[in-house]
Formats: sequence, C-alpha cells, structure tokens
Amino acid sequence: MIIGRTASLIAVVSLLSSTQPSAPQIGPTAHAPLPKDPSALWLAPSGAAGRTGRAGALVAWARGVDLYTEGKFTEALPVLSKASVAQTELADYGDYFAGLTLIRLSRFQEARARLDPLVQKPLEGYLLEAAPLAAGEAATGAGDHARAVAIYEALSSTKTIAPDVVLLRLGRAALAAGAHEKGIAALRRVRYEHPLSDSAALADEELAPGVRSVAAPVRDGTGTVRAAMNVTVHAAETSTEKLLRDYLPQLLRTAGDVSAEWALWQSRPHVELDQPRRETTA
Repeated sequence: MIIGRTASLIAVVSLLSSTQPSAPQIGPTAHAPLPKDPSALWLAPSGAAGRTGRAGALVAWARGVDLYTEGKFTEALPVLSKASVAQTELADYGDYFAGLTLIRLSRFQEARARLDPLVQKPLEGYLLEAAPLAAGEAATGAGDHARAVAIYEALSSTKTIAPDVVLLRLGRAALAAGAHEKGIAALRRVRYEHPLSDSAALADEELAPGVRSVAAPVRDGTGTVRAAMNVTVHAAETSTEKLLRDYLPQLLRTAGDVSAEWALWQSRPHVELDQPRRETTA
C-alpha cells in the first residue's frame, strides 16, 4: 500500500510539473554596435558623423531652425523644407517649422498644406499646443476665419501652457468670422480668468478699428481694483509688439507705484474733524 501511494504521489507531482510554464532563460542583451566616432552618439553629432547620412540631415535641419530664429526666413525655408528629415524623430517638428516659416513669408496656403495634416496626428509634448496655434494662424492669414475658430475652440477645451493666448486668438477669429457673441465671450474670459496676463492687458482693434491700447489696474491696500490706467495708440503707427515691449512695462510700473501710494495713504490714521457751524443771519 505504501509503495502504491508513493507511486501515485510521484505521478501527481510529475503531472503538475509538466503543466507549469518553464522559467525564461536569461541571456545577454542584444545591443546595437557602438559607432566608431563617439560624436555619432548625439542627436546632432559633430565631426565627420555630422556631415553625412541621417545625422547630417539633422545637423542641417538644426541650422535651418537657427536661421528661422534669426529672422532669416527666406534662407531657412529651403533647409527646413528638405524631405531628408521626414524619416527621423523630428519629422513632425520639420513640418511645424516649415509651416511657421511659410507663415512668416505670408505664404499662408502653403503653410496650411504643411500644418493642417500635422494637427490631425496624435501629437505629444510641445507640438500638441504649438501645432494648432500655428495652424490657426495660417488659417487666419488665408482668410479662413471659420477654420481658425474651429482650431482655437478645440484647443481651448484642453489644458494648455498659455490659455489666455488661445482665448484671445479665438475671440479675434470669431469676431472676424462674424460670430460676435462667441468672440465677445472668449475675450471676456481673457479679462476675467487671466486678468494679469499680457493678453488681458491688450485691446488690438477689438474696441474700435485702428485703435490699440494696453491697460493696467490700480489697486488699493486690500488689492481691490479702484481704477485703471491705459495707453492708446494708432494701429497704423505702433505695432502690437512695440506696444507690449515698450509701453506696457512702463504702464505696469506706473500703475504699481500709484497702487503703492494708495495703500500707503490707506495705512495712515484718518481723523474726521468736526466742521465748524456756520452762523446764519436773520
């Protein structure tokens, strides 16, 4: 009996062992061979590795981005438009910067041909916000304000780095498209939800044609807005960039000084003096 039970136990253990998956075999990891030139390890290598093949294409494209940031758009366009970067990790960025360069050259339809397919892709990181902004700008430049509204409206429903910029562009595009209620609602959100942003401080012909202005709040000691100061210029004489760069900082500084004086005045004790009674003559 004991021998029979032992044999049965051995049979069960053998059956269970045969049904268990075998443990994976540990072996060396298969790595790609290291290049002979150490600089080829970088995304934009230098030396001989940076002049040929895929690496050379990336280095040349990086030079195109430099030309763009320097404002040399005519020189940057042929470099950024090369198809060689399309087979690399920077393919989407290639379309983005090529589209931006075309916008700066006022070639809006060509920019849309680059950017509209890009925004349909499952983008990640910076391009998730930057590509729709550029596509909306291209649509606006081409006069397709309805398309710009659709782009900005979709972007405004997501979490973005600069929501005030998205809402400001949405408001302007909606007004240009004739959707006045939608445009006013977007501009109102800029002022109320992002009151301290540059977008809220700027009115670029939304209030009156040909008129640009920047404004800053004047607050009392409790932080309550008591007044406002603004600078108004003619749109044909002063660009938006100049208004924000040269005038807005001075305006904010002056409004801050007035607010500080107001708070100081509030901090002083105030005593109301009895007014002398005037004698009336019969």
